[in-house]
Amino acid sequence: MNSQPQTTTKSTTKVHGYKIEKDIPIPEYRKVSRYPLLHMEVGDSFTAPISEVKQVRSAITRTHRITNQAYKFLTRTVHGRGRTGKLLRVWRVVS
Repeated sequence: MNSQPQTTTKSTTKVHGYKIEKDIPIPEYRKVSRYPLLHMEVGDSFTAPISEVKQVRSAITRTHRITNQAYKFLTRTVHGRGRTGKLLRVWRVVS
């Protein structure tokens, strides 16, 4: 088997069935959170379904990391009104 790369065009090389391309720009990272963490001011809060507790806490960890620990949050389980049952409330607190 020939292990040498096979050049197909000036900017593309094929090796082991994979096409290696040159000069492809890297798109900007645009992770959009479903939670409004980056839009909150100190003292603001929102609620999320208790079933999303892991997703909310992961989003808080990512926000904490990307803001270099500038944003801090506090979460508590609260009782919703009517048939909503338990909710997770998230507050932005002083850092």
